Amino acid sequence: MFVIVVYSSLISIYTGQKTNLVCKATSIPVSIVCGIVVGLGVGYLLYHLFRRYNPRATKRLLVVLGTSVFLVAMEHRLEGIVPFASLLAVMTIGFVILEKDQYMAHELSTKLAKLWVFAEIILFTLVGAKVNVQVAMRAGAAGAWIIRLVGNRALQQDGLVQPSHTDPELAKRDIMELVAVAEIMDPDPPVVSETCDLPSVLQAFADCQSDILPVVDASGALLGIVSLSTLRPVLAAGDMHRWLLVHDLMTPAPASLTEKTNLLDAQEAFDTTKAEALPVLAEGTRRLVGIANRHRLDRKVQTEAAEWLAARQAAKGG
Repeated sequence: MFVIVVYSSLISIYTGQKTNLVCKATSIPVSIVCGIVVGLGVGYLLYHLFRRYNPRATKRLLVVLGTSVFLVAMEHRLEGIVPFASLLAVMTIGFVILEKDQYMAHELSTKLAKLWVFAEIILFTLVGAKVNVQVAMRAGAAGAWIIRLVGNRALQQDGLVQPSHTDPELAKRDIMELVAVAEIMDPDPPVVSETCDLPSVLQAFADCQSDILPVVDASGALLGIVSLSTLRPVLAAGDMHRWLLVHDLMTPAPASLTEKTNLLDAQEAFDTTKAEALPVLAEGTRRLVGIANRHRLDRKVQTEAAEWLAARQAAKGG
């Protein structure tokens, strides 16, 4: 904020425009305070709305994004009237939600990370459109070589794999030791209660791609799971299944993971239990925070290993 004010003031002086440095300087703390106050109020309001109506994570994300866009638009509307730092307000909203409910905040973070994959392309496309091509051409081969050298160094330092490891299998092990289950789990899985009937369970399985359905109580604590393998003999038994409830069908989870469990330990749990999916619980509690499955784990490791291999080849080429 301070840098932006100083920069705009210097530009105004350079171009001969009249500017009041004192007013611009005093607007900095006012905009910061306004941004924090608005962010606190909106953050607490959104948190209580989410807790009361408990919408799905996607709906919560849309509300947060809409609120953020509205705050940015209000900053431009109030320009010259009340200094207001909208980006600081948006950050404060995130801090409030994280402080009040870490699970909700991490759920939103996961959704935003998926959205960022597409938004990142748009961002750097727009940045590239602003590049002065003539300056880049004058820099020539020397400029391109410096950019590539810096990029290779960054890739080497920011990797998940130890620099001394050249074997792909050792690289995968490094990746699995450093990546946590939180990065591969589904943070918003469908769940059922003990009192749900069998048609509701079948509909829930039809709406998801998991082999298990967690059974939770009113507080979100895990009570057990219902698996497709358990349902098959029940459905083949005849018409009696229509009277069954989840309480009659659920079994204890063969194992559970936490968000901080690394992928190496998670793979060991999958191999030991022969399960394709396992519930993920909050650290030190029985509260369900997601579902991890073997397919996502394997895909994550393969993706990170491919990126490591590409960076290693680029480093050799440099």
